[in-house]
Amino acid sequence: MLARTDEHLMPDVASTPAPKVVAKPNNAEAPNQRLKRTTARVKPKPHPAGVAAPIPYVSPFAIGDHISHPQFGEGTVTEIEGAKLTINFASRGTKQIIDDYVKRSKLE
Repeated sequence: MLARTDEHLMPDVASTPAPKVVAKPNNAEAPNQRLKRTTARVKPKPHPAGVAAPIPYVSPFAIGDHISHPQFGEGTVTEIEGAKLTINFASRGTKQIIDDYVKRSKLE
């Protein structure tokens, strides 16, 4: 709406603009069919007869091994899960560290 003030046209500040209407295309198919998403279930492929299954990682450390870490110091391996070692450090408590970051310490 426009309000007339002294011969100048000014927009009416109190009125809100009318919302724009956008026409949607009219398709013959149902609207829900376009919105559905389907997920394909994929069956795992069996290994061919000539190909062996991958070999699991085996850590070079064993439970009870004494190790050395540059930041945490000396510790003892308490648990092994793949390459992840759980180590009890006397001064820092229990930490989980990848076995590449520790060295086997020599007992004196």
